[in-house]
Amino acid sequence: MKKASDSKIAELGEIYGNLVERLNEEPLTWPDFPRGSFKESAWDTFDPVQAASILLSERESFAGHKRVLFSAYCAWSVSPMYRKTIRTAISLAIIDHIAAAETMAQKMYGDVGLLADMAARFNHLGHHFLYEIYFPIGGIRAASQTSSRTTLKKWLNEHRIEIKYLCIILNMRRFGNEFMKDKSRFIKVSNHNSMKYAQLMTNELPDFGSSKMYEAWKKRKSSIAIPYAASYVTLPDGSSLLDVILGGRISYSKHSKYFQEWMAKAISASVDVIGRIVDAEVGAANLSQLPKVKGSPLGEIPFTPQQQNYLIQKYSVSCGHSRRRGQI
Repeated sequence: MKKASDSKIAELGEIYGNLVERLNEEPLTWPDFPRGSFKESAWDTFDPVQAASILLSERESFAGHKRVLFSAYCAWSVSPMYRKTIRTAISLAIIDHIAAAETMAQKMYGDVGLLADMAARFNHLGHHFLYEIYFPIGGIRAASQTSSRTTLKKWLNEHRIEIKYLCIILNMRRFGNEFMKDKSRFIKVSNHNSMKYAQLMTNELPDFGSSKMYEAWKKRKSSIAIPYAASYVTLPDGSSLLDVILGGRISYSKHSKYFQEWMAKAISASVDVIGRIVDAEVGAANLSQLPKVKGSPLGEIPFTPQQQNYLIQKYSVSCGHSRRRGQI
């Protein structure tokens, strides 16, 4: 075993002394984030408003806090009814943060194991991370019992078909409201009739069936604006933020910069699409899940000319449709 140099030993003693002094003087609560709030509002039950507000805040939080919250929020956005998925995303983000801290400490103090361990725990991880997130959710036991990254990707991808179809339905509602308002020429585009035609709007998704779409809408309608808005956040490679989330490829370092845009578009989706076109109560329910930010336009409806012509034909009164209003 390589013997530690006198300077490293002295450095270890200084760090230990500073650490003890810091722990005695600093409170374990972080400004604006009450102690225990992470476990209560992210691990036990996920509070999307609090999480989004913290992620949007210009104030810096303790190391790892926003990274873990971002992973949790993205998992919740497509899987709000499955707590295990959210907890797995949290645990894997914690593991990633610890691994990064250990790597950094090893590079700095690799020849003195104890010094590297202390540096990883208290300099790079920080005691706020340990006492606000890591220990309250169960520490190493929770981390070691979590599902794998492959399993998390599988769970997220299982939501892809129904979410994508619901996004198509909302886009059909938008298209009908913007381009087919003339009641003498078009029947009303509703959730009911759009569920019948949604499958014919894409070749990328397998058949899903109107009854399954209805069930998906029923369980997701109170938060659907959030994944729907993510489908309008375009990344440099042409994919959407929603594609990355459903593919299990979300990264705090790469994608957290789009969070402000995502939330602003989710506000518009709640108010301008769901609230005004679909159902006011459902729009209000979506809005209640979002932080207080200014909305921004979603952007153009991503339908090809062929898809647009198909809708115009299908909803045309001259096509033999009944003028009866469809149910929402």
